[in-house]
Amino acid sequence: MRTGAGSELGAHCVIVGNVTIGKGCRVTPNSVVTRDLPDFCIAAGNPARVVDANVPKAGVWQLPGEGSC
Repeated sequence: MRTGAGSELGAHCVIVGNVTIGKGCRVTPNSVVTRDLPDFCIAAGNPARVVDANVPKAGVWQLPGEGSC
């Protein structure tokens, strides 16, 4: 597991296998991460999925599929 700078992992979350968590990510408590996570996102669930992502260039948060995430 590799975690980017400024990332936070919630209590009791599980990281499965050799995944990379991007910088500035937040993983909610009790989530199970099974895949790589992009930079500046919030992941939740079992298995964890991206529920929100920040687009630093635009300074806004977008749901996956609405833009560049």
